[in-house]
Amino acid sequence: MKNKMKRYFLFQIPLFCIFLFSACSTVTTTGIKRVGLVPLHSYTLKQPPASDTVFKVINSKDVFDANYALSATATNAIVPDFNGQTVVAIILPALSAVQFDHAEIDGNTMNVYAISCAPGNQNCVTNLALATTPKSGNVKTVQFIINGVSRFYVDL
Repeated sequence: MKNKMKRYFLFQIPLFCIFLFSACSTVTTTGIKRVGLVPLHSYTLKQPPASDTVFKVINSKDVFDANYALSATATNAIVPDFNGQTVVAIILPALSAVQFDHAEIDGNTMNVYAISCAPGNQNCVTNLALATTPKSGNVKTVQFIINGVSRFYVDL
């Protein structure tokens, strides 16, 4: 009986160790990481909007201040902190509207997702959609995706 028990435990211990190590290890099947995207609703363009859609990535306060201003009715506006944040912008032609959906980092690319919507919808913005995202040192390109279609790449 003792030999049977010994063999049983000798067989079970390696199986338990394999199970323990495989359960404790993490395997990442994708390198995609979702990041925060905070819309900035209180800003307007200083210049008239272009006739085509324009995509921008802003990494400095000087560039941001040169192109955007707080709207006259702004209260409790979020002010970007360029030490830790990047601003993404979609400048739209008249009567076009979008809303940001989410952002994610996939390797060296940040994907910024937006969806088109009807002007006047509470969550939609016309002419200018701005949002902050956290800065990430490994991001080299920002890709803008609207309604699931890649629209533009900006190299940093």
